[in-house]
Amino acid sequence: MINITNPKLADVVGAEFTAVMLDNLQWLDNAYGKIEKREQGFGVNKYVERTKRQFYPAVAKDNGDYLELLPAEDHDLGNFMYMHFVDPHGLKDFGRQGVKSVYNIGIVFWYNMKKIYADTWENMTTENVKYEVMEVIRKNSWVNGSVELVGFDDEVENIYKGFFYEELSAQSHMKPYGGFRLNVRFTTNIDC
Repeated sequence: MINITNPKLADVVGAEFTAVMLDNLQWLDNAYGKIEKREQGFGVNKYVERTKRQFYPAVAKDNGDYLELLPAEDHDLGNFMYMHFVDPHGLKDFGRQGVKSVYNIGIVFWYNMKKIYADTWENMTTENVKYEVMEVIRKNSWVNGSVELVGFDDEVENIYKGFFYEELSAQSHMKPYGGFRLNVRFTTNIDC
């Protein structure tokens, strides 16, 4: 993934959040910051009806390609998370003291419970994973702002709002695999 050398605005939020999650969730293999909404097959058929266009979440790689962030059997993303910054981004104040912004973010987690809970995975549920994530957020001292938990989405169609999810296999969201979307509001106070 691209290493952002001079993050600004939403990238600052993404960098801090992903670092905190990676440092505190030992089972998390990959944490991606702000994702892009990419169109599948873009440029192949410019006459495709708007209702048939398919979008997927992705992050840019160093070589100019994109990594698709849908759980699939043909690529192993491990236990991962990414951040979907939902439009619009609110700007509360922009002045000499810095930038105060409000970001509504859907943070998507996908995981294999066997990799999290080893021998006890059969006795655990997605609620256990959610609680671990909530505890990390609650206990962390956020440098660039504050995090307000808004709620969770558990159904695939809600986890991947705005994206084409129909091709996900049924097994991608069946135990031992699971996923959820944690919706948060991150209020920043970033010095310029």
